[in-house]
This record gives sequence, C-alpha cells and structure tokens, in this order.
Amino acid sequence: MYMTAARKIIVKTATKLMGCSKQAMIDFYGSQQKSRFVFAPDAIDISLFMKSKNENHLVLKNEFHIPHNYKVIGHVGNFGDQKIMNI
Repeated sequence: MYMTAARKIIVKTATKLMGCSKQAMIDFYGSQQKSRFVFAPDAIDISLFMKSKNENHLVLKNEFHIPHNYKVIGHVGNFGDQKIMNI
C-alpha cells in the first residue's frame, strides 16, 4: 500500500525519474514515463571485489570450512524483479 502511494506521488510530482537500469525504472515508474528517465549506474568499483591479491581469503575459507580450491561467489542486495535476477 505504501509503495503504491509513494509511486503515484513520485510519478506525479517529479520532473525526472532516476534508476540504476532501464528495466528497474520501467518496473517502478511505468513504461509511459520513459521520456523522464535518468539513468544512474551503480557507482561501485568492482575491482575491489575481484580475486584477492593476498592470502586473506584463505583465512575466511578456513573459518567456514570451504576447500581452498573452491570459488566463492558473494551477493549483497535483494533478488527482486527490478534487479533482473532470474536465477
């Protein structure tokens, strides 16, 4: 109920509608609002999360009993439709 009301107020009053992907904006604001969309990509430097250059990852693998030859993939966020996380 809150999200429905918030969406209506935002769409009615905002001059620009911002989102991190075209699909997220369509899902949240509706496709009829495309002329007002402003794309704002996530500002995260993914190189910080790439393969570790030191042995700290082995400490975590040991702590959680994960074999050293296994790859670990992490995710921070939610798996909502607007994130296009079709798993």
